[in-house]
Amino acid sequence: HLIYSSTHSKQEVIDGYINDWCKDGDKACFIPKKNGLVKYAKQLHRYLVDNHVDVIHVQGSSAAVLAEMVVAKISGVKKIIVHSHSTSGSHNTIHRILRPLVNIFANERLACGEKAGRWMYGKKKQFTVVPNCIDTESYRFNRHVRDDYRIILQLQDDEIVIGHVGKFSDVKNQSFLLKLLDSLGRRGDKHYKLLLVGHGPLEDQVKEECSSLGLDGKVLFLGNRDDVANLMMAMDVFCMPSLYEGFPIVAVEAQASGLPLLISSNVSPEVKITDIVSFLPIDKGTSDWENEIIRVAHTTRIREYYDDKIKVAGYDISQSAAMLESIYMK
Repeated sequence: HLIYSSTHSKQEVIDGYINDWCKDGDKACFIPKKNGLVKYAKQLHRYLVDNHVDVIHVQGSSAAVLAEMVVAKISGVKKIIVHSHSTSGSHNTIHRILRPLVNIFANERLACGEKAGRWMYGKKKQFTVVPNCIDTESYRFNRHVRDDYRIILQLQDDEIVIGHVGKFSDVKNQSFLLKLLDSLGRRGDKHYKLLLVGHGPLEDQVKEECSSLGLDGKVLFLGNRDDVANLMMAMDVFCMPSLYEGFPIVAVEAQASGLPLLISSNVSPEVKITDIVSFLPIDKGTSDWENEIIRVAHTTRIREYYDDKIKVAGYDISQSAAMLESIYMK
């Protein structure tokens, strides 16, 4: 079963999750939170009881996951698994108050990385790291795909393409990328384009900022896509100026594609799986990022076979699937 809940989500995203899951007898449902926590809890309780759910695997970024855990306990769920996917949040005080209860209700504690685990459970609690894994073969670099997609996106051969995939939100910090592109353009030594993949509450604001900086035509807003692997092959460098992250799976995908990754120093160093990752500060302006992009643009590398490096490091989806199956059945 997949139970998808959100306060604000585009319906096409929800439908995409459900359509992907409803195969071979699997079930999925969407329970919105926008109608209030009480109504949400009642609907979740009814679903868990009616479907005789034995194990619930709650993914979240803060101790707010306690709501689902309490409902699961009341509904008679035998095993409650919590999975931490962030290293910070917007309501830190509430998080710390609720954290002890999360530890009490959880039968299994999982995290996408060490920092995410300590954030969710505290320094003294044990947890299991289940890496954010991908289908590595899908991201294996293909020169023909790159050429085709650059034609489709109307990208010139001499343009350096900066890529980003993520929800338009404060945390993802797309505004930093616009400032970065603007500064690079002023140098005049190369032509740059920025590909932004995703949707989110700040999308319109970012588009307005793009226009105010005179970057129309240099930034491609691509929305939610199901061909991210191919889009990454068309890129030259991937940038993540996030305010904080747990263990972003998109960083694993970029590395599997052999795509040089510039990432905020606020993100856990665990994300550096290969030699094509650089950590840079976001509180000192864009200068360091500009210099690193220029360096990367002048560095020749073989992008093929980086998917093998990701697989050897233990980030292939088949490995994490086996780990989760063992946890579910134990």
